[in-house]
Amino acid sequence: MQYLEKPGRCVLESTRVLKKKGHFILGQRNMFGISSLDGPLKLARSLYYVLSNRRYEFRWQDTILLQPALLITFSLSPFSKFITKKYKYYKDHKSVGFVKKNAWSYKRLNTLLGRHLNVISAQGAGYLSKKSKIFYSFFHALDRYLQKKVDSGKGRLLRKIGNSTVILARKE
Repeated sequence: MQYLEKPGRCVLESTRVLKKKGHFILGQRNMFGISSLDGPLKLARSLYYVLSNRRYEFRWQDTILLQPALLITFSLSPFSKFITKKYKYYKDHKSVGFVKKNAWSYKRLNTLLGRHLNVISAQGAGYLSKKSKIFYSFFHALDRYLQKKVDSGKGRLLRKIGNSTVILARKE
């Protein structure tokens, strides 16, 4: 859904081809997932999304910062294969240009599907995607605990801040 120019058409076409009582399952990255809050830059980006009601992901490569990044990586590329790869990536990005990538939230997906289908269940999934190597067992257990809370029907807020949103809908 994030790469579709007109995601509503996808839902309409899915509705058209579904049999009566047919199910539609959608899994999508959540722009307000808990992993979007794990650093000051990501937190600022999420705040910007909320305040501006932004519909597309904001990427630094699509700002004036791309030019300095190209210059720096070009200058340092003779000294590092990694930097050479980065330079090629930035150069390719500049030639291709801005690709609008839809930013989806739990609420926005529910609204889109709810216009055409009966939403049966909407859940968050995956909470601690960057588990610390030092305390891996603790964070893995915490991630499982949070997921069990959501799966049991508790934790209404938790389902909205999962790193992914999974929605089950049915054509009536």
